[in-house]
Amino acid sequence: MDLDGTTCIQVSDCLKDRHPYSRSDRGTVINSSNGFGLGGIQDSISTLGAKEGKSVKQKEEALVHLLRKLSSAEMKTRLVSMGLLQGLKEVTTPPGSLSLKCDKLACDALRQLSVLPSCMADLYANNCVEMVVAVLQHHTDPTTQLAACNALKQMSEIWDGKALLLGEPLPEGMVEIADDLQTTMKRDNLARGIVAALTSIILHEHKPLVTASLKTLANLTTLEKGLQHALCENVFADINKLLENTSASEDWMFNDDAVEIVHQSVVVVWNISLDDFGKERSLELPLVPYTLGRLLHAVLKYPDKLINVKASIAGAISAMYVRADAKRTCLTPLHDPPLVEAGAEVDLCVLLVKLLKQANALYGPIQKAVKHGVDIDDSNLSHVTSVIANCNQCIRLLSELPCARKRVKSILENEDIYIRRQIFYGTHFEAEFLPQGVKTY
Repeated sequence: MDLDGTTCIQVSDCLKDRHPYSRSDRGTVINSSNGFGLGGIQDSISTLGAKEGKSVKQKEEALVHLLRKLSSAEMKTRLVSMGLLQGLKEVTTPPGSLSLKCDKLACDALRQLSVLPSCMADLYANNCVEMVVAVLQHHTDPTTQLAACNALKQMSEIWDGKALLLGEPLPEGMVEIADDLQTTMKRDNLARGIVAALTSIILHEHKPLVTASLKTLANLTTLEKGLQHALCENVFADINKLLENTSASEDWMFNDDAVEIVHQSVVVVWNISLDDFGKERSLELPLVPYTLGRLLHAVLKYPDKLINVKASIAGAISAMYVRADAKRTCLTPLHDPPLVEAGAEVDLCVLLVKLLKQANALYGPIQKAVKHGVDIDDSNLSHVTSVIANCNQCIRLLSELPCARKRVKSILENEDIYIRRQIFYGTHFEAEFLPQGVKTY
């Protein structure tokens, strides 16, 4: 074998001394006699915290080595107890002090650790969340930002993580956090900083980064403090702009990344619109009827596709239509000049009835299949019942407005009695929409 060749072959780690055959690379190998044991792990952690004597490349290699050890729950807790969190903070404080790769790998490690609630508590207690936010805010490299954003997303997937990120009260014994005004203000400031950092990248050109940001916001806005911080950061304005830009062309429906961005954006709007102040803020923008209405008009062209997007759009509209002043938007034409389809101007009343009919047509075969014990493989179809429930709610809410109820009545005039019974059975408008003598069960 040519010892001066470019191929570098490692001797087995089981040997006492490990050196590459390539002589020129001999000095760059991490000095570890047992890379797969606890001794090698401790050496790697020590490398991260070394102030001198270790190069940036050695620290990057140590991070890669440690990342490979985080696959099991046992090793996660073991590495945390061995001081991994302090080592990760050393290589990223301040962000960019060593290299982009170090910051990215450190965020990847924190993402893996935060899968466990116990490790998540340790991350928070050791100020690692602040470290991730600092990396996200400091860098402009989308790959490094994505690693930080994915770490926050993973932290927000579980209730414990959301509570920690948003400064919510914690279960007793979870984390030892002082209960004083200064600590409470610090936790609130961190929560506000997290939401601000996520909001700042909603309009970024890097689609995976935008998706990760929106998924994290969707998780955080399921709690009241998340709603409040999102409203303070004016997240509605950025999401409305994002949806307007996306819906300008129908190409987004054929791109998986774009579909997920639209879906998560609408989920955030839906979550925030469940709050009274959120409803008020949503009406300051053309989310209804124009932005959401035009998105709905586009997805209705594909009856058996994008079911989850349709369910979230109908859900967001139903949340907004709780307010009386929002209901009037259901009669506003969505296009200028007004678009006429099947002899009727296109508005939200028409689209919601059409969406309900589509969902009913899809639900019939599902119901029959379930009765006969057939498994439904298409995951999109699992959202059909959500579409039906949200559409029924939308139409009932807008029907509380007399002029909108008159419009709905004209649309349903020639429809099967089943759909009118489906929407209005058990409501105040049952007698108006169902002729006398018609069975309502």
